[in-house]
Amino acid sequence: MRKITVDDIMALRPCGEYPRERVEWLLGGRDYLSLIDILGLDIDSGDRIWSTLRLIPVDLAVEFAEDCSLRAASYAARCASDEAAHCARYTARAADAADAREKELARQIEKLKEIVTK
Repeated sequence: MRKITVDDIMALRPCGEYPRERVEWLLGGRDYLSLIDILGLDIDSGDRIWSTLRLIPVDLAVEFAEDCSLRAASYAARCASDEAAHCARYTARAADAADAREKELARQIEKLKEIVTK
């Protein structure tokens, strides 16, 4: 089980809604959380996903993004003609988000490699 500390979360540079004090409060006095603990926090679901995707291995995050994209495409295929334009935009946004996340993860890996090789 991966042990995620306040420092680990702060290193992800969360948005302003999560200053160090709030993150410490969310840990409730514990030294660390697991990914399952994070997914169970009483915070916005998007924030739980945001943090989890940054804490899991890159290949798993990419697989998740691809799955989301495929599900969005499947959803778009089932949409009625009135909703087709909306569904196409939704699918495009999902694919763009997956691509952007993959590029960000690759950038982070390169930064980590630089740190490790110093």
